[in-house]
Amino acid sequence: MKLEASNSPDRSGAMQILWRILLFISVIVGVSQACLGLYFPATAPRAPDHIRGAIYPVRIQGSLVYLTSTESYFYNDRMLDIAFYGFAPAFLFELWAQRSRSKKAKGEGVPPERLEL
Repeated sequence: MKLEASNSPDRSGAMQILWRILLFISVIVGVSQACLGLYFPATAPRAPDHIRGAIYPVRIQGSLVYLTSTESYFYNDRMLDIAFYGFAPAFLFELWAQRSRSKKAKGEGVPPERLEL
């Protein structure tokens, strides 16, 4: 079985690239948040440090630590939400795209008029 060549441009290529970029960014954000979640409880002060500017209380893994404004900006729950809600659709789209590509390779889901016997 041979598939007939189509004259229509393939628009799924751009979407696939966009979703892969989104998947990559969300994985990077998620991994960085996990690393910060391990780093801050070990290194951040347990009491406010006004000289260093660590005056923002944050509860990480059950312990209260004080972070600077920059540290507390980069470590927050919103970043984890961004990572998850970016990762989940991108991951699901990638699974769907791989499944549809495998169906096309097998000839499933292709209208009979496009198949050449």
